[in-house]
Amino acid sequence: MSRVVAKPGDLLVMAVTTYNRCDYLRECLASWAATRNRDYLWLVIVADDGSEDGTLEFLRRPDLEVDCHVIRNQRRGVGGQCNSIFDVCRRLDYAVGFKVDDDLVFKQPGWDDLYLQAMAGSGFAHLCHLNLQLWNDERRPKVPLAAERPLALDPSGLCVSYTGVFDCMGCLFTFT
Repeated sequence: MSRVVAKPGDLLVMAVTTYNRCDYLRECLASWAATRNRDYLWLVIVADDGSEDGTLEFLRRPDLEVDCHVIRNQRRGVGGQCNSIFDVCRRLDYAVGFKVDDDLVFKQPGWDDLYLQAMAGSGFAHLCHLNLQLWNDERRPKVPLAAERPLALDPSGLCVSYTGVFDCMGCLFTFT
């Protein structure tokens, strides 16, 4: 059963966690700005964990053409960073949020529509991206995952699972 998750004009959130990786953050946000669907209203939220490398200076004028809310944390770690984003989002009327790590680069225009379509078609409100090549190249100990051998395929055929959520790298996931 397909359902509409978000429609043009809805507010979507792009949330990024970062710490002392201004160059990564700059590339992440630039690639997002170049590939996002401009038919949605977007709010960028960046949670910084006490960077001392020019990140906060960059975030004063990120040139994104959308509002950018900066959360200044001080060594809260991964969980604390995510929770600070969720605290802000609880006060917003948004359709879907996308949480990414600062080293994610968006390459395909319309990636956001693909995610929203997969959410609607699969019935899963929360999706998590897994880069199979990166997983196989960098995972220690090796846990070989192959595109032709998914663990599960949802009934819509839009979403596959290669690993359980607790083993996923978590570089991009949705939240509602």
